[in-house]
Amino acid sequence: MITNDFMIEMNKDISKNKTNSLLNYIKYLIYFNNFYLYNNIPFLITNVLILYFIDGNPVNKVLTFLAASFSSWFLHWFSHKCRVFNFLSGHRLHHQKKTTFFEDLHEFLSDVFAAGFGILLLNYGIKRFTGKFIFHNYVLLFYMFAFPFVHLFTYHGILDQSYHQEHHERTKTNLSPDYFDHIFNTNQDNRIEDTSHMIPIFLITGIVVILIQKIKIITF
Repeated sequence: MITNDFMIEMNKDISKNKTNSLLNYIKYLIYFNNFYLYNNIPFLITNVLILYFIDGNPVNKVLTFLAASFSSWFLHWFSHKCRVFNFLSGHRLHHQKKTTFFEDLHEFLSDVFAAGFGILLLNYGIKRFTGKFIFHNYVLLFYMFAFPFVHLFTYHGILDQSYHQEHHERTKTNLSPDYFDHIFNTNQDNRIEDTSHMIPIFLITGIVVILIQKIKIITF
């Protein structure tokens, strides 16, 4: 943690000036990606192993994972920008102090849609016209449940204070995933989220999806 804070302090001008020019933004991306990778090695290794054991083209699996991750950030951002989508997604209820079971279920299903199910539907639409899938459906199946389960169980269950709970205090920031918050300037500050709390849920969900693919419980 001391090293993390030291690196942030030492490079704060890079983060502060990232939107001043294209060159500054490229400089920031180089710094941030190295810093992010270094501070999230256990979580990244977990996902690399899961993607390795899911059958399919390696490049396609990685790109699908990134697309699902971006989708979860973008649709969360959009729910705060568009009142109609905010209402349809049930996200307005999520920011209330008390919610019912059915409101929580609505929010969870909305998270599933944002984290991959929407892309899965798009994938089938693309296949209807092209005859093949663009994204990897098993990777989508993995992420569309792993990230919402983290939201449900760790952000709002286990952790007393978290990166996401700070979003409830300042709703225009920390939309999550943290990586895209920093890339698109919606981070609350320059801290890097400790993603180690996500590892158990991502690992369990990943193993289940790998078994589903191997045993062919669900086929695409």
